[in-house]
Amino acid sequence: MLRAGQPLTPARLSLAAALGQAELEIVRRPTVAVFTTGDELRPPGQPLASGEIHDSNRVLLQTLLMAEGLEPVAWPVLPDDPVRMAAALRDAAFSFDLVITCGGVSAGEKDHLPALLREHGEVYFWKVRMKPGMPVLFGRLGEALVLGLPGNPVSVLATFLTLGRTLLDGLQGRSEARATWKARLAAPISKSHTRLEFMRGNLGGDAGGRLCVTPNPAVASHRLRAAADANALIQLPEGAGEYAVGDIVTVLPYAGLPG
Repeated sequence: MLRAGQPLTPARLSLAAALGQAELEIVRRPTVAVFTTGDELRPPGQPLASGEIHDSNRVLLQTLLMAEGLEPVAWPVLPDDPVRMAAALRDAAFSFDLVITCGGVSAGEKDHLPALLREHGEVYFWKVRMKPGMPVLFGRLGEALVLGLPGNPVSVLATFLTLGRTLLDGLQGRSEARATWKARLAAPISKSHTRLEFMRGNLGGDAGGRLCVTPNPAVASHRLRAAADANALIQLPEGAGEYAVGDIVTVLPYAGLPG
């Protein structure tokens, strides 16, 4: 009736009750520590000085994790100081199952995380062939896995919905694959680069009741406003290509659909 690794939906819990099962053995949800990085970050509501920005990634990542049924703990912003950064990460790594960071994973002079993880832990991979989100970092520090997401909010969204969700499913022993959604393109797409791409789009139904998605390629891929106006990511496979109206594409909804 029920198999190990299946998410316990309300209907499955009701089925267990109908079978007389008062208790079920479950997998513990992982504990998650959230860090954003950068001396330039300030909390929303606080005035900004020259060169400062509001910390939008903290809100984005916490709400994405809460939508997955988790209770993330937000730590203070990591400074652009490798010694203080390493100390904070080590503290979190011995108290949580998973540490997720935003920023500090590219190749700039203030991007210390890859070197810190190599020195104090283990790097499983750094950089992937996807757009946006190429400089994502994954490894281990102490007792915790570490997922280092890029600093751009649109990259945070794309890498979490793809790599982050997959990691959380593995940590919770999920054996049931998430649903794959297919939709018809409502507008053409011209893709000139070779990386796997996740483009913002709006998923809905056409006049015939078929699932369709409208891409929003007119705004640069790093713009948070474009991501806020969309409700899904359109997955375009590796390789350049031309996609016509009516072509079938894979779609990852932000939330609100089963799977």
